[in-house]
This record gives sequence, structure tokens and C-alpha cells, in this order.
Amino acid sequence: AIQPGSGIQSAATRVLNDYNGEPQILAVNRLLIPQTCREGAQIGDLLEVRFEARLDDGTLFDGSAITFADGSSVPGRAGDSTLYFVLGQQPAGQFPIAWDPAMYGACVGEIRSIQVPPVLGFQDKGSKRRGIPPFSYLYYTLQLISINGIALPQ
Repeated sequence: AIQPGSGIQSAATRVLNDYNGEPQILAVNRLLIPQTCREGAQIGDLLEVRFEARLDDGTLFDGSAITFADGSSVPGRAGDSTLYFVLGQQPAGQFPIAWDPAMYGACVGEIRSIQVPPVLGFQDKGSKRRGIPPFSYLYYTLQLISINGIALPQ
């Protein structure tokens, strides 16, 4: 985990030695770190995030407040510009499980990019509904908007 105030820009964790012939590594990069960043997200905190999700080739497949070129939006998002989830306590399948370790320690206003290996994504099934092939790496950009309803960096 990347701790607040640590100055660490990126981290990578091997989550499985081999899956479909390659190691599975979750990579997290800090793209924007607020000047004030002493208290980051902890397990049990309610996080409000803005995000977008892409495939290896850059194809956008999900996001908050995303409207695709054909005018369609993400099913089930109802035009919300942000999403809420409790760090470390997500119902199975609600959000990618990789968001928990990737957002631990993030500060309000921070933007992180996350490379999610297939074993933490859609694995060998993919998602036809979202156009995600089996064994795909997923790339998320997440911005932390608030922690427990507080939108000011702590």
C-alpha cells in the first residue's frame, strides 16, 4: 500500500505467480498528489470516487459520468458523476476487488492509475456486455473525491 505523506509514486504487487502463462501483477501509480496529504483512506472508510476504465488498446469500457460516442452511457450508472464504496467491504462483484488495495492510503483529491491483472478482473470469462475479452488487463484511473463525506484533504 502507498501511505499518505510517503512520497512513493508507484507500487507493484505480484498477486499470483502464474495465471494463463504469465505473472499477475497489480500496479498502482500516483498521478496527482494533493499538497496536503496526511490522512489517507483506511479500511471501512466510505470513499467517493470518479473513474474511467480502459482496455490494453485504450478502448473505454466503463466510467462514472461516461457517455460513449454513440450516445449510450454505462448501464446501471444513471448519470451519476461519482460512485461510493466502503474500502475493504465491497459486496462481491460490485466494484473491482483491486480497488481496495489500490485506494488504501489515498488522500482526497489524489488521482491514481491502476493496472489490474486478469486474475483480479474478469479472468478467463471476460465480459461480452462490456466488450472485454478473456484474460484482459484492465486500466483504471480513479480520483478520490471524498472520504466519509469530507471533500477537503486532511
